[in-house]
Amino acid sequence: MLDARTALSVDTNTNFSAPTSRAHSAVTSVPSTLLRTASQALTDSVSANLADYYRFQLKSYSSLSAVLDRLSGDANLELIQDRDRNGIVSSSEILAVSNNQGAIGELVSAVLKPGTYYLRVSTDQDSAHYSLNLSAVFDL
Repeated sequence: MLDARTALSVDTNTNFSAPTSRAHSAVTSVPSTLLRTASQALTDSVSANLADYYRFQLKSYSSLSAVLDRLSGDANLELIQDRDRNGIVSSSEILAVSNNQGAIGELVSAVLKPGTYYLRVSTDQDSAHYSLNLSAVFDL
């Protein structure tokens, strides 16, 4: 549960070391852990058959920046809002995409209204290690 002073939570495991891995078009609920600062770094790897999802909730208008770097191979980053809440990502629900070729960093940024959003990290390679850095400015 969010307290009144916290505007952003990230759903992942309790130590932020591993996201929820799912098929490329499905979003499902995962245990919720609060992101207690306006920025957070997460490190993990992703494989070709599964995408990593990070779920976060904004309680106010916010500017979000997500950077995928320290890549061991090609990986992609997408910002998603499951508007119809059916647990399936349709193309109209993908708000921003960063799809650089090779081990070049990825960036998505957006001003977002209150709601629940996801970041999806994916690759077409066997696997890719990465660091995901999230930052947000709240109460715009």
